[in-house]
Amino acid sequence: VAALPRDVFDPTPLNKRLDDLQAEVVAQPRDAFDPTPLNRRLDDLQAEVAALPRDSLDPTPLNKRLDDLQAEVAAISRARENPSKVLNFTQVNPENFQLLGEIYFEHGSFDLSIKAKNSISNLQKFNKYNNVIVVGQTDTIGSNERNLIISFLRAAKVKEYIEESMNRPHGFVISTGTGEFAAPVRTDDDVSEPLNRVVRIYGQIE
Repeated sequence: VAALPRDVFDPTPLNKRLDDLQAEVVAQPRDAFDPTPLNRRLDDLQAEVAALPRDSLDPTPLNKRLDDLQAEVAAISRARENPSKVLNFTQVNPENFQLLGEIYFEHGSFDLSIKAKNSISNLQKFNKYNNVIVVGQTDTIGSNERNLIISFLRAAKVKEYIEESMNRPHGFVISTGTGEFAAPVRTDDDVSEPLNRVVRIYGQIE
């Protein structure tokens, strides 16, 4: 890739490989999921993108796709490793946690919109808490398994943005997801409910 003529570089084949890898990630069997080969291929693709000629291609879209894929692999691993504990937070609903805000997402998406980022930035309460927990949730469109993964991804996005924008150390925010379970609005299956596509932000009261 690095040796390609700068004036004729075509990102289409690289995007095709990302499309194929994304399809493979989605199709992974959850009962026998091994993230190692996928992570190795993602590392290889990242190295290729890093070597691209910067004067002929903006690597930002490719890097975003790679970041999202890495996050999805991590979320699948978490959902598989801890399937029985993801509901603990909402089930227990500890009294020493206060709801600070709610961040909403488009259907099937875990990207933070400008409005969502502004909503997080407007929460000026983080300095009052030693611990912050973010809990991702979804509506009932799609499978339980896929929704659990999306909820982890949404929570991870909010966690990352809080820590970066508020200049907090990595690990200040704890993220988890509950999928379509314990949703704010109870619905039947396969119902698109915007209020359930949410990440709730909680602060621990000492």
